[in-house]
Amino acid sequence: MSQTDASLEERVSRLERQLDKLTAGMTSLPADVTKVISDGENPVRAIRRWRLMTQRELAEQADIGVNHVSRIENGAQFNMRTAKSLAAALDVRIDDISL
Repeated sequence: MSQTDASLEERVSRLERQLDKLTAGMTSLPADVTKVISDGENPVRAIRRWRLMTQRELAEQADIGVNHVSRIENGAQFNMRTAKSLAAALDVRIDDISL
């Protein structure tokens, strides 16, 4: 990695941290979806349903297995890479799927 690449990565990382601070506590979800989640529904399932997606569609867009989506919706832990993929596929912030 060149010095320019490292500098660019550092700047991007700094900007991401600033953006996280600015958006802390904000959600991109409608109140009814947030309510369903706060009532105990799994965030991934609630948001997927709000987006009118099937588990298969979410799995394909997030490039993960359908069984993995099912396990996540039933409470299985998932790593940051999967969280980023799911959030991108659902068009929400990572924080929204881990409320």
